[in-house]
Amino acid sequence: MEVARTALAAAGMDMPTHTLLSLAWVRARLRWRGLRCQSGTVGALGAEAAARIDLCWSLSSGMGLIDPIKGAYFQALSLLLALQVQDLPRVGRGLAGEAAWCVGRGQAGASARPSLAGRGREHCG
Repeated sequence: MEVARTALAAAGMDMPTHTLLSLAWVRARLRWRGLRCQSGTVGALGAEAAARIDLCWSLSSGMGLIDPIKGAYFQALSLLLALQVQDLPRVGRGLAGEAAWCVGRGQAGASARPSLAGRGREHCG
């Protein structure tokens, strides 16, 4: 956890203190924003933005085994950051990750799974 905190600090980010509330906030922002990228628009991705998205993705993968709520938070945050800069490969990866988290929720996430997986294939293709 100390390595994760150090990496987050280097990226100008913090470990959430109220993880469940932070997760709910990021998911609400995703819902309000929507999951679509603007057609024909690809944002210019700087090294800093790419590093932040990739850090969140890495933390999601690693922490998901130790602290599933933190893992889900960093997964959702990586998708939100990728959508904000319109980085299509990272959006695709984020959507595929969200589909995987839906599978983990069982029946509660079953209705979202096919839609997210299809969008992930669209953006990664």
